[in-house]
Amino acid sequence: MWHKVISFFDSLIIHFFLLVILLLSLTLPEMNPPAPTKSVLDERQVQAEIERLKREQSYKSTAQQTQEYALEQSKTDYEQLMKQEQAHLDVLRQQQEVERQELEAMKQRSLNEKAALETLLREKEALEGE
Repeated sequence: MWHKVISFFDSLIIHFFLLVILLLSLTLPEMNPPAPTKSVLDERQVQAEIERLKREQSYKSTAQQTQEYALEQSKTDYEQLMKQEQAHLDVLRQQQEVERQELEAMKQRSLNEKAALETLLREKEALEGE
């Protein structure tokens, strides 16, 4: 007889748990994970960061313009120096050509003088030999 009483109580306990599970599954809404909270930003901080980024960009732009100007100036100076050096080389080439022509003229004069001297010496020998 005790066996039937224990079975009855076991059956009641099992049915009670099943009823609780059934009620909980029907009454509890579906649990959604909480949505991530958005970080709240202060408007002043946002504006300050925007201003900082603008200043940084302006500084970079100014630095780049300064560097470009310096490079352009260096290029112009270099081109001017190259023109001056080319003009100087042209002058030196002209002087060298003039000196070469003068040297040729001197050689020619020297040859003419030697020829004239030899002619005079032959004439002198011819006159002395007579």
